[in-house]
Amino acid sequence: MTNRWNCHGGTQHVYNGSGSGSVGPGGVTFLLDPSRLKKTVTVTHTATGGGSHPALGTLARGDIVAYFTANGSLAHTQTCTGNGDETYGANNIPLTFPGRPDVDEAWQWGYSRAGDWANNAAADLDTRLGAAPGTIIPFTIKVFSKP
Repeated sequence: MTNRWNCHGGTQHVYNGSGSGSVGPGGVTFLLDPSRLKKTVTVTHTATGGGSHPALGTLARGDIVAYFTANGSLAHTQTCTGNGDETYGANNIPLTFPGRPDVDEAWQWGYSRAGDWANNAAADLDTRLGAAPGTIIPFTIKVFSKP
């Protein structure tokens, strides 16, 4: 696996070993079956950056944590390791402004706590990125049981 895999490609690969490492959000929608939805929470962001979210519940090995923007677009996916709230995936390092390739993504395989990927964005991320208010923030986190 190279250091240029994206999160969705990593999630697909962790699921079944397939893929070349880079797929768009549509490449993992088959893993986000509404019938396997375990939990939905919304991240509360502060004006200066940083946020929090309600507990995600019990996470099992293979569960998928998916992050959606305010307008419903899939922004990030990661896979639970079964070790508490730990996740593993490509491009899985939480950053201040996640989700924009070659601008502020880590492009690294890594471990992180479930939910942390969306916690560090400022409440005005939409404005900072030139998007209409309510387009990106707040993030919604959905946990899906293992496919």
